[in-house]
Amino acid sequence: MGLRGLLILILLLGLVFGWAARMQRQAREREHFVADLARDRIIVNHAEPTILSFVLMKVLATDNRDVEARFAMWLGPGWFSRSKGFNAGRLKEVKVASVVERLRSLGTVREVPFTSPSLAGLRLFYIDKVPYNPVGPDGSTCIIRQHPMLLPAQESDFPRNGRGTRR
Repeated sequence: MGLRGLLILILLLGLVFGWAARMQRQAREREHFVADLARDRIIVNHAEPTILSFVLMKVLATDNRDVEARFAMWLGPGWFSRSKGFNAGRLKEVKVASVVERLRSLGTVREVPFTSPSLAGLRLFYIDKVPYNPVGPDGSTCIIRQHPMLLPAQESDFPRNGRGTRR
């Protein structure tokens, strides 16, 4: 191996370690963000696997929970999943804006307030999309709102059923 090969190897190692450091910082920031929300009684109820988790799931022929259990002690849990759904419990309407503002750093926030008598007042928040379609039977138990609220011209982007509930 000559000098040129050594320089290329050092460059590649620098890129790999730089990427790993960036991923570690992002994972740590996600963990702190989730812990901060948990202090306000907003807990994660849906997480999506990361690319690293998908690769390890394929190699080990297992699920995301097993991958995270095996490798979280070496890398930390933030490497294997990203929080996409949050349960805010029976959050008051006046506090919704502050929660949405905090969640907005993750992407487009969708709020799902339930209206059925047994679940009335329960609020869920999802980032980018609601993973369960529909969230309630026939879409009649909840409403899905996008934050910031859409203008009337933008609302046509969402299909509606006959009851006026967005899916």
